[in-house]
Amino acid sequence: MLLTAALALVSAAMLAGTRRRGDGNGAAVHRLVRYLAPSGPPPETRPPAWARLDRVVLRWPAVALLERRAGQAGVKAPVSALLLATVAAAAAVGATAGLLRGPAAGLPAAAAIVLVAGVALDAARGRRIRTVEAQLPAAIDLLVGQLRSHRSIGEAFGDVAQWIAEPLRTECGRVAEELRIGVPLARALDRLRDRVPAPAVPGIATAIAVADRTGGNLVECLVRQAESARAQIAFRHEVRALTAHARTTGTALALLPAGVAAAVLLFDPNVFAPMLGTPAGHVLLGLAAAMEVCGWQAVRAMIRRVEG
Repeated sequence: MLLTAALALVSAAMLAGTRRRGDGNGAAVHRLVRYLAPSGPPPETRPPAWARLDRVVLRWPAVALLERRAGQAGVKAPVSALLLATVAAAAAVGATAGLLRGPAAGLPAAAAIVLVAGVALDAARGRRIRTVEAQLPAAIDLLVGQLRSHRSIGEAFGDVAQWIAEPLRTECGRVAEELRIGVPLARALDRLRDRVPAPAVPGIATAIAVADRTGGNLVECLVRQAESARAQIAFRHEVRALTAHARTTGTALALLPAGVAAAVLLFDPNVFAPMLGTPAGHVLLGLAAAMEVCGWQAVRAMIRRVEG
């Protein structure tokens, strides 16, 4: 990956001098730098300051994982900007809570902001993955129609990108651009699978790659994959309907203690005063919050295990 990125940058530097001679070379350099770079927002969409910060913070594996999940959620902002925005919001909320309720309330408030940001990112990622999964059968049908019209696989992806809605339009368009600049089909599909971790995508990508490598009937493989994707989507909808009660119960149980504590604090603040005004109360509140988060995550993990 690093070697490929270096080659892309060298190619861009070599062709930069001839960019004014024709639009074709300039477009080629543009696509090379954009699509041969690591995953994440394309380099030309990042201001230079954010690009430099990204190169620094992406050395940490946790930040690289965050960038990957942000890309899967459809977030276009640089990962350094996301980190700075989260830290600034947590610091502002923590300082406000510390001024209003004392220093002991600042750290839990800041931690709550970080937790809310993580939950929002995870929710956006799941929503985008479900949307892409719902679009896959129609996209495969369009791809099959283009292949039956004797279009190449790259041209077929480009045509599908013109007719399908977001967010799958962007992903198909990126695959088409990668194939247009000479990226191998297997690698382009691997990158698609990494950007869109929907359950049905690996099977479709594997079927296309195997049919292309072995010379099999790609149209027949895609028709079968479309049927399989529709069956998987129907099964997942049925499972989500069966687990709706468990999800609602888990959410209610997670919010109930916080709701009761807020009601007690609202109606009779003196009853809750020992929890907010003593070190022992702060420790108990921290333990209660940690147990709430752990219990909520345990319930979600069990439901996800059932949903597959």
